[in-house]
Amino acid sequence: MKLKTTVFAALAAAFGLTLAGGSAQAATIAQIMAANPNFQLEDDSVESQNVDLNGDSNLDVGDTLRGIVEFPQLRNLDTTDVVLLAPIAGNSHLSAVFEVEVLTKTQTAGAGTPGDPTDDLFTFTFGVHAAFDDGPDGIDGTADDYAVGTMIAFFEDGVDDVNFGPVSCPTTAACEANVTDGTHILALGFDDLSGDTEKDEAWVANNAIEDPTAATLVSSSTAVGQFNFQLTDLFSSVGDFFENKDTFIPVVGGNGKISWLGSGSVLGTSDLNTIYDVSDDADLTAEVPEPGTLGLMGAGLLALAGFARRRFRKAA
Repeated sequence: MKLKTTVFAALAAAFGLTLAGGSAQAATIAQIMAANPNFQLEDDSVESQNVDLNGDSNLDVGDTLRGIVEFPQLRNLDTTDVVLLAPIAGNSHLSAVFEVEVLTKTQTAGAGTPGDPTDDLFTFTFGVHAAFDDGPDGIDGTADDYAVGTMIAFFEDGVDDVNFGPVSCPTTAACEANVTDGTHILALGFDDLSGDTEKDEAWVANNAIEDPTAATLVSSSTAVGQFNFQLTDLFSSVGDFFENKDTFIPVVGGNGKISWLGSGSVLGTSDLNTIYDVSDDADLTAEVPEPGTLGLMGAGLLALAGFARRRFRKAA
């Protein structure tokens, strides 16, 4: 029986399972996405204004928002199963750093209450901040550069060291270092900058405050804006992704389909122990188009198991 046990152990390992009770082993992000091809990532993130061209603290055209993201779990949209993405569950930890630049700004509400920075609301459209793709070292042309057009860069590691508070990361640079000390596995953004024909990318915030520091006046349960984005994967070591999600935001010249969709609320931070100004809670959805690859591998291993069984019986 030793040969048979070895074969089925190999099968179990290929599918990320243990032989005892069928429970899932610790898994990498690539394995988790392959096992849950139609998925939603749930994120917690914080951000502050990084570029303020005129120094007025308001978010204006040409200014940027930059922040860090932690993904505590992934949800299978077909089965509603939830996979915890943290070392406490044994699985890889997933986090990200992002930066986006204001392309347009339009007031969407009245004059508001004089002196109340949370009362004047605007619609913002965001695009690529050209310097962001220089990567963690901030130097263009080095090995850690992101793909051109990147707006969100994802990292995987085995340590849950991403914390929004000043104890573990007293500066934004220290916070980002905790994110980018893992392996860069995925980059999302606008790929039309690199000559691709995809035209459906967009990032819009609606009914949002213009001064990010005003979010420190309200709690994390209070929305000070909503946002939607639709992005393309520009780099991935965790699989390719279907361009089959219906877009939130109509784009002229697009086909109405995109590979990554995100949406959420812009929230306050008055009750959070953080050095950042704004928080948000977003969901990202995508679909890996090649679950068949895992099936083919499994079929091959099953064939191998059958061959091994035949050899075992013949030898017996």
